[in-house]
Amino acid sequence: MDSKKICDGRCISVNKSSWSVESNNDVYNAIINNSYVSKELPTVGDDVIIEIDEKYKSCVVKELLPRKTLLTRKNNGKTQVLAANVDVVYVVTSLNDNFNMARIERLALLGIKSGAKVAFILTKSDLCSDVERQYYLDMVSNRFLDYPVYLTSSLLNEGIEEIKEIWQPGEIAVFIGSSGVGKSTIINHLIGEELIKTQSIREKDSRGRHTTTSRNLFVLPDKRIVIDEPGIRSVGLVDTNEALNDIFGVIRELETKCKYSTCTHVNNEGCAVLRAIEDGLITKEEYERYLKLKQKEKRKSIKLQEEKTKGYEIEKNLRMMKKKGRRGYNL
Repeated sequence: MDSKKICDGRCISVNKSSWSVESNNDVYNAIINNSYVSKELPTVGDDVIIEIDEKYKSCVVKELLPRKTLLTRKNNGKTQVLAANVDVVYVVTSLNDNFNMARIERLALLGIKSGAKVAFILTKSDLCSDVERQYYLDMVSNRFLDYPVYLTSSLLNEGIEEIKEIWQPGEIAVFIGSSGVGKSTIINHLIGEELIKTQSIREKDSRGRHTTTSRNLFVLPDKRIVIDEPGIRSVGLVDTNEALNDIFGVIRELETKCKYSTCTHVNNEGCAVLRAIEDGLITKEEYERYLKLKQKEKRKSIKLQEEKTKGYEIEKNLRMMKKKGRRGYNL
């Protein structure tokens, strides 16, 4: 009797080149072989077609199904897929020396670019006074006016249930941020037991140790679904031009109101951006962060164009070499 059958499944764990796939409440070790027809490898959250071998409790991934959302970043010049089919991206930062608005902005851009809902979680609020907590909350809320911001403390068991306001049962959420900000601790609280190993941060710099090294998907008792991501040390952005409009929409709008279309926003007469900084509409630091991201985007565009031109030149030279070769043969 043939023990193999074709089924739908969901990728629930990725660790380097190994996968686990859940199908009909059973979990299978998955492999990919020459029968795989998709161009990209599956990641956590992906829906897939699998061929199950019940005898060995394993499966072969045959095909990757269309993704509704995709969370990616740039890593060493290459696009790295972090998670698929995510409904909510929580940007997580702790209220200690880890707090860095530039990093929060870049993480937010990853979330917005994915197509998922985005919210912010400020962890370890127990480390702050009431005044400090309100200061951080106001800073992030005012910076991201259209996005929810939540204050949490795992130590005091405060604020964690509130994050479910925008996360419905059956939806997939992912928590992104640096190591040590409390992502796995929040997930353990939501699951109701310590399934994910956690470690304390280094006291000297508030940096976390990489406890989570693989990507894993968990189903909570209330049917919400969560992906535990390893900590992100560097935030490389992929095609951020559109997302910049969401995070720096005010500055983008101001740039169109300058007196001169060639305004550099440094010391030009009639510069709407500089006037907004003087009037307190935007901060100088916010504008400097915007310029830094914009310059990165410009350098990336130039590099891509250079690579494209180089590719054309190589292709042109190859055609000429082939043409000369044919002529030589005919002679």
